[in-house]
Amino acid sequence: MNKRNARSGTAARVTCAAAGLVAVLLACAVHAAGTYDIELVVFERVTPDRSGEQFSSEPGFPPNSGAGSYPAAQRALGGTVAQLRQSSQYRVLVHRAWRQPGVSRNNSRATPVQSEDGYKLTGSVTVWRQRFLHTKVDLLLRPSDGSQAVRMQESRRMRSKEIHYLDHPKIGVLLYARPAG
Repeated sequence: MNKRNARSGTAARVTCAAAGLVAVLLACAVHAAGTYDIELVVFERVTPDRSGEQFSSEPGFPPNSGAGSYPAAQRALGGTVAQLRQSSQYRVLVHRAWRQPGVSRNNSRATPVQSEDGYKLTGSVTVWRQRFLHTKVDLLLRPSDGSQAVRMQESRRMRSKEIHYLDHPKIGVLLYARPAG
């Protein structure tokens, strides 16, 4: 074998090794991002608000990402939802689950949220991963009793496998995220 063939053989092996290393690193990056099962429960407080808190007369509207529906993940909050439905103090508006990748904030997509009647509650929930999981909730509730519409906008850092409660005088939100598996 001459020197020219030996060099081209070595170059080919180095190129193959480099390509293999890049493939392994990309696979590790995708695995590190992870996939999460997200579960959301939104409920309305039926009992009158006695806090005296005032709401804007123009609450605005949450953005609609236009994202499609997501497959339902195995639900962990079913027992809690059953208890809320048995209570005369609360009305469950949404119980939804989906699976999504743990991507950065810039790459995350808002998941549309809408009550079953399609009118009373609209909005979106965005979940992303940096060092921790984060969420941004933007919901608009139009009470059926004709009272003033209210908007809930809240962002929070989350831990996976913990139930997170977001509070508002008119609505409550339970969020649960866990690594998909």
